[in-house]
Amino acid sequence: MSPNFSRRTELSATDCYRRAWDRLWAGGFVDLLLPLLAWALAVGFGSWLSQRTGWIGMLYQLLVGLPVGLGAAWVYLRAARGETPEIADVFFAFRGNYKQAVVGMALLSAIVGVGMLLLVMPGVIAMVRLCLVPYLLAAENYEAVDALRESWQRTAAHAWSIFGILLMSIPILLVGALLFGIGLIPAAIWIHLTFALLYLELTPQSSATTIEVKPSGA
Repeated sequence: MSPNFSRRTELSATDCYRRAWDRLWAGGFVDLLLPLLAWALAVGFGSWLSQRTGWIGMLYQLLVGLPVGLGAAWVYLRAARGETPEIADVFFAFRGNYKQAVVGMALLSAIVGVGMLLLVMPGVIAMVRLCLVPYLLAAENYEAVDALRESWQRTAAHAWSIFGILLMSIPILLVGALLFGIGLIPAAIWIHLTFALLYLELTPQSSATTIEVKPSGA
């Protein structure tokens, strides 16, 4: 049975964004630039490959793109904790539990994607309740199915606040797009850092700070 991670007071979407903004201005934005540039190059190459090779590109997205996406979550989490992320952090899944990284991120993408096809709302619910999956895979070494189950349980008492965080991301991205598109970069970083801080808020300090990369099969 999972421990109770509920907070005594309700989360505030605006407070989560405010804390993430403070972290960005405290140096988090600069710390994130190089690691996220490495992530963007890896993902961009996957998109280019998919357009030109079809199934080879799809295989790349599955075996490389998804673990790199998990690496991006690890980068944001380190920044949220006040640490300095490194480029190598983007690829940490390849030296850890690679299989669970691929399976977990694939399941998350599939569930949200199918949910979006089912009249959108099921997909939104999945995005809210499963938003902690990447951090559970990266930070607490959960196996894929267990990470889905744990995220669903850990967000149960805060679903409306997390939904508020999702809603607030829309005007943030719109403002970023209006700034000649360049503003989308800091806007996206701000949003992702907010979710990393959300994970820390819903996680006991002992679990959130005892983070290690375990070899596959350990």
